[in-house]
Amino acid sequence: MVPTFRSKDGLFSEGGKEMFFHTSTPTEEMQQSRKLGELAEKMIHAVPTPFHHILADLSERGKLHRLYTQNIGELDTCFEYLKADLYEKACFQKVANPHIWTIQLHGGMRTTRCHIAGHIDQLNPQALINGRQETLLCAPCSIRSAEQARKRRKRRKRMGLGLGIKEANIVMYNKNPNDNKSERDTGFIQYDADKVPVDLVIVCGTGATLVGIKDLIKTMSTNRASLWINTEEPPKIPGFTFTHK
Repeated sequence: MVPTFRSKDGLFSEGGKEMFFHTSTPTEEMQQSRKLGELAEKMIHAVPTPFHHILADLSERGKLHRLYTQNIGELDTCFEYLKADLYEKACFQKVANPHIWTIQLHGGMRTTRCHIAGHIDQLNPQALINGRQETLLCAPCSIRSAEQARKRRKRRKRMGLGLGIKEANIVMYNKNPNDNKSERDTGFIQYDADKVPVDLVIVCGTGATLVGIKDLIKTMSTNRASLWINTEEPPKIPGFTFTHK
């Protein structure tokens, strides 16, 4: 069973929040890798909820314009009509792409990203659990010749770095997301807020405790009908007046 994060008995209540902070020492990295691997294994075996099926059905019928999600388990993107843009390429020419339904604000636990070159690969939970560096080396980085690696790192201004390490493709609390992701997400938000006429903004599941999420809700909900689905009252957000809860 995948634990919730911020509920009374959730993962954070047991001290699990530290696994989502970027670490730098080898010992901390191994501990973090093991915990993330164990969480990823649970997420991979999880199944979508009825609400996920409702979202997928709405999207398939053309009734859902976009899904912005904080969830990193990727149960939503398992559906054909809730696919995300896995590779997060430069975004502005793709903002209006009708085949990108889901924006993963915090990334996802089913893929890894090379911390140097940005290569995307499928996440292997056991590799993270074992924590052996040789299993976490980025394969494309490893097979490049020394000259190819030197030229590529020079272009990226990464001359002093070694081979890339595969990390869970999620946003850490104390680490800025990669530039492409920040640019891509901002582009989608601006486009959806300014250019897309929608009948209803649904805010579901989140407690909206993070400043960035509050700003997103404010941006999307201003002058639009909105629906709050949660067991708790929403926080006070300027411009957000829910029509039902």
